[in-house]
Amino acid sequence: MPIAILVVIIFGDASFVLYFNSFFAEPAMLISFLYAFASVILLARGEYSKRWKLVLLYFTSVVVLITSKQQNAPLALSFGVISIGLFFLPGLKKAKKLALIGGLLATLGAGVLTYSLINKEFNDVNQYQAFSHGVLMETGDPSKNIAKNGLSEQFALMREQDYYAKTFDTSDPSSPYIKKHLMAKYNFAWIVKYYAKNVNQFLRLLDVASKDIMVTQVKAVGDYTKDSGKKPGQQSTFFTFYSSLAGAFFPGKYAFLCLLAITFIGVYAVSAYIDFTAGRLLGVMRFFLVLGLMTICVFVPIVSIIGDGDADLAKHLFMVPLSLDLTFIMFISDILNDQLWLTEREENEDA
Repeated sequence: MPIAILVVIIFGDASFVLYFNSFFAEPAMLISFLYAFASVILLARGEYSKRWKLVLLYFTSVVVLITSKQQNAPLALSFGVISIGLFFLPGLKKAKKLALIGGLLATLGAGVLTYSLINKEFNDVNQYQAFSHGVLMETGDPSKNIAKNGLSEQFALMREQDYYAKTFDTSDPSSPYIKKHLMAKYNFAWIVKYYAKNVNQFLRLLDVASKDIMVTQVKAVGDYTKDSGKKPGQQSTFFTFYSSLAGAFFPGKYAFLCLLAITFIGVYAVSAYIDFTAGRLLGVMRFFLVLGLMTICVFVPIVSIIGDGDADLAKHLFMVPLSLDLTFIMFISDILNDQLWLTEREENEDA
């Protein structure tokens, strides 16, 4: 009962539900992620005799999640880590192992396909905002930094400029001049090299991203219909206790996020070792599940900053709070059920 209440408080929060009032891909991501997570937990507990249905549900959910949004392509690697845990299911024959390998390849293939289908316009938007909202941010004099890397100092004026601006801008991002003298002179490799030379700036940008991790209420969507009399884009504060609390008190430091990930991995690594030596599967599969979720938490902010700067962070980091919330719920459940490390207790009680 406490876990059911916790699930409602967290995932029924208006900041998550708000996405269902839009055409964003996040609602499909949320639903498919919950299905994938639940499938792994049920498989680990061994409560269903026909496991292939849950395996099929898991891989289907993962493919839907990855392909629902072009920025989700890198997530294929994290779900590949989670999928490794399925190979520890007991009684796997050769045909079933081949099926799991096929599912793993489908997961990785979905990531490659999603990345390959990114169109030029989408790539131009991300490339431009990775510069204006990333390279030019969190630094005292961006003009000198970009000049050292082969770009004209004049482009420092584009700081915080969106590709699709709502107001007047210093220049048109799609103009021939910008394409020739800016866009053609830097790319993903250039940005990575730039941040390698300016590590402190990159760490500050990661801290900026960390501050927005638990701020899940996207600002581009409103809660009310036109005939409600509310202002366009106005948002409800009803049932936002969890997101408000998490957004206010979650430390806005990337180092804390990494330490939190290491802690969760370490805790469940103990359970994995105990279960593996005892011939059980729950702890082992949970470990790979947590390991995959924590890679999402650690690497998604990095990919977001390099790929699009600090623009639209609430949407770009959407998978991070989901991963943290699901891990937190599982952690609390394991403590309440005395299964955090000694998972055999439940099995002994059932015997």
